[in-house]
Amino acid sequence: MQQGEGEASMQGRIIADVGGTSLRLGLVHEDEVVVVQETACDDWHDLATAIIAFLGSPKVASHAAPVELVVAVAAPVGMDGMVRMTNRGWQFSGDSLRESLPFSRIAILNDFEALALSLPYLEEGDVHVIRQGKPHAHAPVLVMGAGTGFGMAALVSCAKQGGQAVATEAGHASLCAETSEEQAIFAALHHVHGHVSVEKVFSGPGLVAMAHIMADLRQIHEAPATPEAIVAGMHVGDGFCRDVLAMFAGWLGRFCGDMALCWGARGGVFLAGGLLQGLGGLWLSESCFLLNFCAKGRFSSYLEAVPVRLITCPMPAFPGLAHFQFPED
Repeated sequence: MQQGEGEASMQGRIIADVGGTSLRLGLVHEDEVVVVQETACDDWHDLATAIIAFLGSPKVASHAAPVELVVAVAAPVGMDGMVRMTNRGWQFSGDSLRESLPFSRIAILNDFEALALSLPYLEEGDVHVIRQGKPHAHAPVLVMGAGTGFGMAALVSCAKQGGQAVATEAGHASLCAETSEEQAIFAALHHVHGHVSVEKVFSGPGLVAMAHIMADLRQIHEAPATPEAIVAGMHVGDGFCRDVLAMFAGWLGRFCGDMALCWGARGGVFLAGGLLQGLGGLWLSESCFLLNFCAKGRFSSYLEAVPVRLITCPMPAFPGLAHFQFPED
């Protein structure tokens, strides 16, 4: 669902950012998020149950009853409005949520669509500048990120305030390998999965899989079992973890540069997601991410001007959800 022409409601609104692992809920009052709750998706049987509990919490119940619900979800929204989460067994639609929830209006967006809608509202302290660049006014802006999976959306200029968000499923596109080590990792993943999608590498589970393949290739007996352990190892100087993340950053940089070319994203590229936040903007700046981002032969100078930023605020989709405008009836 895309941003509409109508004004954002001044009445209460519940917003929900549903990831593959975490669920973030907020109460919006007069365009301000006044109550926030973050829990694990595993704590709930389904989304409706979690929202009912949130509505009944003392801090939310002390406000006027909200009349709108806007949900961002880490999955495509079907033409019929049905969501079947890619990395979790939840299924729901606006119609199914209306059966158990007391809202007059419900909207469901892809999570990176919500992130794209948030970009105009991010402040200086919400991002780390990896490269300042020279943004082109009115050019498309991309937001990409790695977490439980990989997501991407674009914000394109149009007559609507803030621009039009375009959701994609780039995480399920075919991944390309260029270097000999990338090709060896790709071959191992292909042996297991057949189709090697982008998020088979650019995600938390993908990072762990890549680390185990690299450990096998180097005949190292043990590799870290979680993304957090790999990132922590890098921060304390573990050589193998640094090599894994250098491979990850370079490969990701090449892919992000490809996407910037495909979309003409001269307005900038924003990186998001818990995995990239864990690496940190300074580390990404010093890695081979930018080198590979720009390594496009005759079009290297085109990409050298593209601004690149890492979103560092903890709930970056919330501004887009809070300011989402329902289409006029």
